[in-house]
Amino acid sequence: MRVPEAKVSLDHPVGKVIYALAAAQELAARAAFSAVRKGDDGEALHDLRVSLRRMRSLLSAYRHELQIQKSTRRKLANLAQVTNPARDAQIRLDLYAALPPSRQTRARIGYAWAGRQLHMEASEYAHVALVNTPAEFNRLLAQIRRELQGHCTGSDRLWRISLADKIQTAWRKLDRRLQKCGDKFEMPEAHRVRIAAKHLRYLVEPAAGLLQPCKPVVRETRELQTLLGNLHDTQIFTAWLLETAAATGANQAHRTLEDVLGEPSTSEERVPDVLPGLTYLAKMIDARKRRIEDQARSWCASGGNRRLATAVQTLLDAL
Repeated sequence: MRVPEAKVSLDHPVGKVIYALAAAQELAARAAFSAVRKGDDGEALHDLRVSLRRMRSLLSAYRHELQIQKSTRRKLANLAQVTNPARDAQIRLDLYAALPPSRQTRARIGYAWAGRQLHMEASEYAHVALVNTPAEFNRLLAQIRRELQGHCTGSDRLWRISLADKIQTAWRKLDRRLQKCGDKFEMPEAHRVRIAAKHLRYLVEPAAGLLQPCKPVVRETRELQTLLGNLHDTQIFTAWLLETAAATGANQAHRTLEDVLGEPSTSEERVPDVLPGLTYLAKMIDARKRRIEDQARSWCASGGNRRLATAVQTLLDAL
């Protein structure tokens, strides 16, 4: 989804710029939410989450200049969290669709069963997110607009000066995370690197159309964020596999004991033997995870951290 363009300049007061950027994200969020409610756009939920995340990042980065209430920023975070289960369910479904189907007869049953479960969960969680969001969504965006109108006009510092300070702070944090993570890219440190890269990218992107040195920073942070986001997605799928295996195993054990004891069945349905299929999916996800880890290590080995540090310094010099 295309975000409405904000008419800004590096030499505008930071308050004016942030108001324009936040207003553009608000319009994008409203459009995405409308698409989510219509249900005819598979990317609408993702677009809504991105708009809310960018707005929250913006308000957090410039919180001292804007004096937006902390409770307002917390409500925005809570609103985004309502969509987390739907987001995770869609990630699992997309990953499942990207994996090759099993050719083994015993695994096909569990593989197909997992697909049905993932489709059902994605639909259910998307409905829950939609039902729980509407009223609070509109009230919160209206509240943010009022608070921005009250505070942004008093922030007269030039945007280029504030932006340079924010970039320096965000880069130092990302650099520390990268140094601590090394080339192993293990969770949870790899997840912290991804979040830090995302924050730096979100800071720089609004100025990318105004200053060419922004573009290498955006490119490198986007590549790193994408790699580590893909790695995080495999972790989400792995957690689902483990939970599902435990639940189906308990169900099967319960039915077996009912049969042995001659007790009437209390289970709604018999779950087929899905373990071979889940095992196959686990092997595929583990292989995918290892490939992504290799790609992340290649980013490091090719001098990704050094390229990013150079790009950030070049940008700061230009500001």
